[in-house]
Formats: sequence, C-alpha cells, structure tokens
Amino acid sequence: MRAAMIAGLWAVGLLMGCGGPAGDEGQDLGQAEQALDPVEACLEACSVNLSRCLQNATTQAQIDRCELIGASCPRKCGVE
Repeated sequence: MRAAMIAGLWAVGLLMGCGGPAGDEGQDLGQAEQALDPVEACLEACSVNLSRCLQNATTQAQIDRCELIGASCPRKCGVE
C-alpha cells in the first residue's frame, strides 16, 4: 500500500514537472558556471573549503590549520 502511494505521488510529480531538470534554469546555471575563469573558480572553491573547515573547527589547532589552508589558496590557484 505504501509503495503504491509513493509511486503515485512520484508519477504525479513527474507529470507536473517536479523533480526534473528545468530547461531555462539549467541553461542559466550553465552560463553562470562558464562565466568564471579557472582562477576565479579555483579561488571560489578554496573559499568554500575554508569556510567549511572553519565551521567544523573546534580547537585552536584546527582553526590554525584552516587558516594555513586558506593562505595557500592563491598559490594553488596560480595567483601570485
């Protein structure tokens, strides 16, 4: 019974266009990704990693490690 209800809701969602790739939204996202050059994309990825590291750091040693990771990002991304 439960499986039939889930299958029915899933089918209704597909018919209404829920949960599938949206044509316009997917194109806009792809264009936004192409707008970043490789260095900008690398720096943004480093920024995200640094942010996650700092959010999860619970000790001063972990925070220091995160800051070292963040400081090495420009060198890794080719920014002098």
